[in-house]
Order: sequence, then structure tokens, then C-alpha cells
Amino acid sequence: MKLLNTLNLNVGSLGNYACWRNLLAIIGMATIGFASPSIAAVHEDTGPRTITSIGCHSIDNTCFVSLDGPVVGANQGCQAIENNNIRWDNNDTSEGKRTYSSLLAAFLAGKKVNIHIYGCSLQGYPKVIWYVVYSK
Repeated sequence: MKLLNTLNLNVGSLGNYACWRNLLAIIGMATIGFASPSIAAVHEDTGPRTITSIGCHSIDNTCFVSLDGPVVGANQGCQAIENNNIRWDNNDTSEGKRTYSSLLAAFLAGKKVNIHIYGCSLQGYPKVIWYVVYSK
């Protein structure tokens, strides 16, 4: 209701055809912009997977996990997708350390994880955005 009142105050009465036509044109352009493939972001979930290896580089803040199952990351445009290696570049931050410790615990306990990836790491691998560790 508040939105309708705001629209009515900003564009006048419902009979004001020119204002509504302009408003519809703006909404239409915004819709086309969001639907454009060059603007739209592609997110990807791995689905429940087993971590087959986990590690970190000793020369920078990059850590990684490798997963079983089909290759992931092709939708991200990443160059390095052949070994199901998913990375994060910020292991020196509290978020990066939490990611490593949580995924290491899942690996050691043999738990499945679902990793949500978006974009590519500095090395061209799919990048972790968030993850879930399953209890069974």
C-alpha cells in the first residue's frame, strides 16, 4: 500500500497517461537490463559431494578443495576446471580461515558438502561463495 501511495504522489492520478507511460518504460528497460546475459550473474551449486583433497598454497593466501563427481565451474567461465578444484583467495581473513577449518573438519569426518561457487579465483579456478556441511 505504501508503494501505491508513493507512486500516486510521484506520478499523479491514475488518469495521468504520460507519467504512467514513462514509469512503464523505465520498468521495461530495467527488466531488459536484468535479463541481459552480459549482466546476469551465474551462480552454481556443486550439490552434495565428498571432498577428496584439501590444502593451501605456502606462498600466498589461496586454499582449495577437490571434490568427487562431475566437473563443476564451467558455467563460471573459469579456465581451470579439469580436476574439480575449488578455491578461495582470502585464507588470511577470518572468513577464509573459517572456510578452511569447516571444510577440513568435513573432510576429516567424511561428511558431504555443497559448495556454492561464483566467479573465478586469481588462478582461474571456481571460487567458493558459501558452503553447507551435511550431518549424514
